[in-house]
Amino acid sequence: MTSPKTGRSLLWSRQTPAICVPPGARLLLRYIPKDLQEQFDVQATEEVNFVQLLKRRSTQDAVRFGNGRAVLLQWLKYGQHVEVLCLCYGESREEEHQQREEEYRRIFVG
Repeated sequence: MTSPKTGRSLLWSRQTPAICVPPGARLLLRYIPKDLQEQFDVQATEEVNFVQLLKRRSTQDAVRFGNGRAVLLQWLKYGQHVEVLCLCYGESREEEHQQREEEYRRIFVG
């Protein structure tokens, strides 16, 4: 696969699994680039919520910062460090969160 912007080949690590992140999941973004820090008035490390924004009858994945501003995932830089803090939204989904944690542990840890 090649990048439409640069024409360079895109290499993906076979060790990096793809996971589905539900809306409302809490994430920790680390090493946010300076340009995004300035544009969205955030620090280099921020706790965010994964959200889906409605745009022209479709949804776009994004993260919402504590200050209420949201950035589309496409705007994040390649190699952005993200830590999943919680896959649930609110206290009522704690049991579902526990089940997903166990499932991911089996898949990724072995």
